[in-house]
Amino acid sequence: MQGDSSDAGPSGLGGLSTLTGGFEPAATVLQAAKRKEWDRLLQLLSAEPMAAPRLAQEHDGSGWLPLHWAIKVHAPERIIATLLKAYPDAASAKTSVGKLPLHLAVSSKAEIEVVRLLIRAYPQAVKTVEKAGNGVLPLHMAAKHK
Repeated sequence: MQGDSSDAGPSGLGGLSTLTGGFEPAATVLQAAKRKEWDRLLQLLSAEPMAAPRLAQEHDGSGWLPLHWAIKVHAPERIIATLLKAYPDAASAKTSVGKLPLHLAVSSKAEIEVVRLLIRAYPQAVKTVEKAGNGVLPLHMAAKHK
């Protein structure tokens, strides 16, 4: 999977704890987004509101922020809105291969409400060519992935 980084933990099973015999809750907002642990993500961001921007800026080795991952795994609109509130600049953050959150949303057929949120957060995204996609605009991607 593009943008995926090894986050499997010592057991190699995505955080499976051999000591407890079960999954441990995500320790970071990034992990929570990757694992679709929406309640945990909200808990982490609300526990220390002043730290929320910093928590929402954590990225993996491919430059993917929690917002990128949340879009990739089809997070509900409220999660996308919460991540954008915590770190508004995430809407303009590109991955290491030049994908904006809007590019990911359009290519993964995100709900229209999510696309609208992203456009409102960073209107310039509609005019931003995807570096990794042979120079296509989000509109071209939407037509291709309809």
